[in-house]
Amino acid sequence: MTILLNMSGHPNPGLTQMGFIDLPLQVDLTDPALPGRLTQLLHDHIGDDADVVVALPGLAPLAALVLAIIHGLTGGFPRIQTLIRDGANWVPGPVLDLNQIRSDARATRPGVITL
Repeated sequence: MTILLNMSGHPNPGLTQMGFIDLPLQVDLTDPALPGRLTQLLHDHIGDDADVVVALPGLAPLAALVLAIIHGLTGGFPRIQTLIRDGANWVPGPVLDLNQIRSDARATRPGVITL
């Protein structure tokens, strides 16, 4: 079964008609608990189904492409620098370690025994 998730931040009648589930998220990138909460949210919707299609926000499809290419070239995900709006400016926020987040999420998969 294919899981269809609209995480673009905008309801889209065309996606809804195709069977996409809207997940309208508002996130705080400075919250250290965000990766764990997002992992739980996605796990609740995806489970262990490997066939997932995600509609990403704005330039996120380009970001996903860059991450996939870096993973293919290096064998792992990079750390990413977040940018946080501070009034009219964007300032550096926390660095997210995507490999660590991936490892933490894998531990929640059904049937995986962590020793």
